[in-house]
Amino acid sequence: MAQVRCRLGHTFDSSKDPSCPQCAGRRPKRSAKAYGATESPGVTGTTSFRGSLQDEGADPSRSTRQASWAAAAPPHATTKAPWKPRAAAPPTPAAAESSPVSKPMKIDRDPVVGWLVAYDGPLQGADFRIHCGNNSIGRDPGNRIRLHDADDAIHRKPHAYLVYDPVTNTYALRAGDQQKLVYIREESSYGAEEATWTPVWNAVELKPYDEIKMGGSKFVFVPLCGEHFRWEL
Repeated sequence: MAQVRCRLGHTFDSSKDPSCPQCAGRRPKRSAKAYGATESPGVTGTTSFRGSLQDEGADPSRSTRQASWAAAAPPHATTKAPWKPRAAAPPTPAAAESSPVSKPMKIDRDPVVGWLVAYDGPLQGADFRIHCGNNSIGRDPGNRIRLHDADDAIHRKPHAYLVYDPVTNTYALRAGDQQKLVYIREESSYGAEEATWTPVWNAVELKPYDEIKMGGSKFVFVPLCGEHFRWEL
């Protein structure tokens, strides 16, 4: 008696069984006829196979269904379309408006007509634009000529008014409605060691490069319009 062990761990007597009977019981032998085999005429013990082999548990209609699915599949399911580059998207309205050539330049209907330039005091080096009509001067943001808060001796409300008349093409300076006054330098004091300042009570005509004093700052008046230029408004 020769006990051997198969690869699955079963023990059997090799003198009685050439192979493991337990493994043979799990996968029983099937005759060639089960797979459609027939004996060849004139040849003993020889078989030939007809048709296609099928497993015993297979569904015979499976191949038929697969064939019908392949026939009904759309062309793009089996054929890969050639690659095409993606077309560029058209520009959006916002992008078209942001283009510098598509939007005309906006014309300012209230152009600059001159400047006040601070040459001395807390506001030294700053410049302020003058426009047509009445220009209120003060530290409040509502003034047309809004001065910085560096010189707190200047009123927030209109400290003075600087006026440009486009009809007569002239400039004028007049006092505001506050307690502190505005001063203009006398023409006779130019070139002298000491400047002479005259308070402005009523409107006085301004000439190019007249000097003005408000609070602790001194300004020079620089006109744009005059004998050689004026706006056509």
